[in-house]
Amino acid sequence: MAAADDIRRILDDTVTALKQTAPDPETASIAELRGEGTAPDGLVAAVATPDGRVESLTIAPRAMRLDSFTLAEHVTTAVNAALGDLAAKASDATPATDPTALLHHLQDLQIASVQRLETFLRTINEARRPGR
Repeated sequence: MAAADDIRRILDDTVTALKQTAPDPETASIAELRGEGTAPDGLVAAVATPDGRVESLTIAPRAMRLDSFTLAEHVTTAVNAALGDLAAKASDATPATDPTALLHHLQDLQIASVQRLETFLRTINEARRPGR
């Protein structure tokens, strides 16, 4: 699956970039960092880790009443906010890190994640169509 390989490559590059930094002993270890984000209405919250994974995704029961496209937008917003928060925290924790390179890696991950999410949702919607 090409898209999964692309995401894996981007994640590997991001983790490599993070591992090459020498964190300040007085700041949190990179491995301990977590980025947190929520959708504006608070119905969806996400936590991202430095290895590019979503550690948790919390969806309020009320959000389950939304149509799949709106829910997808909420999930995307929360995950992107968590990745942005993580990028900011990683930049603060590792001043020797090239923030521009990290930002580019995280932006690539963000784009690839959104594409995968769109494909996933398209598949779900096709399966939900009447007559299938």
